[in-house]
Amino acid sequence: MNPMQENTTKKKPVSPLVYAAHAANDICWFVVPLVLPVLLDRFSIGYSGAGTILTTYLFVIAVFSFFIGRLSDKVPRIAIIVVGFFITFVGFLLTGLAPNRPLFMLFLVLTAFGVSSFHPVAYAFLDEAVKEKRGRSYGTFELIGAIAIMAMFLLNGTLLSVIGYQGVLIVTGIPSLIICILFLLNRSSFTVAQASAEPPELSPTHKGQTMAPALLILFIVSIIIRVISVTPVLNFIPVYLNREFGLKPQTAAYGSAFYFLGNLFGAGFSGRLSERFGPLRPLILFTAMIGPVIFLLGLSLPLWVTL
Repeated sequence: MNPMQENTTKKKPVSPLVYAAHAANDICWFVVPLVLPVLLDRFSIGYSGAGTILTTYLFVIAVFSFFIGRLSDKVPRIAIIVVGFFITFVGFLLTGLAPNRPLFMLFLVLTAFGVSSFHPVAYAFLDEAVKEKRGRSYGTFELIGAIAIMAMFLLNGTLLSVIGYQGVLIVTGIPSLIICILFLLNRSSFTVAQASAEPPELSPTHKGQTMAPALLILFIVSIIIRVISVTPVLNFIPVYLNREFGLKPQTAAYGSAFYFLGNLFGAGFSGRLSERFGPLRPLILFTAMIGPVIFLLGLSLPLWVTL
């Protein structure tokens, strides 16, 4: 094998379409918290009802992400992505048109099923395509998602006062339909890439090294605790700003963009830090920051400090 051929097999650039799909998928994760203040009034529900809506949506995404990850090892990934994004579009369309809460919840579950299909497949694409500077590549991947979510909060915050929550949900589903069509048109290149993909070779420094079971369990438990602590805060930011500070739902949506403004800096920065110091130290550093910050959010602070 000549050097040029070896180069091309070693490094397959990540398709820009994968990054675009990540942006379209991420906005679907956080549009429900955005419209939550309006849903409280629309369906005459309290905080427990709002929690039920969010829990159902995220639980379905979590469960099906697990099964779809396993399915993607046997079924062509392009088929999973195309079907998943189409279901997401249909789900948001039906959810936006739902006349009552039971149908809203039913269609929301359908939407969650579609939303769950992308991330397991996307990480497989990245793992096969990126052979070096993985911290930076994954940081860029998350950065693009954060930019899309922040733009979604800003844009849909404006649209919320114009077309209502129904229109916002329908509009949010349109990028999923576009991504579905683009992947369908480019399906041959992704099918070939998956067929020719080989398991990544370990570098000499990593050969023979495995993570101890106790350390792996500790890592998984830490992720669970981190998600449990961060997710409620993140998803209830619009409701909190609306109910506690009296902001209009659209203005509360703008406030949620502050979270992802921090994400813009954190994603790229932590990716570079992990390349220099390894992934463990940045993980410990940023995780340690979460507790004190959430504690401060629980205090009676001025709006600008909260943001």
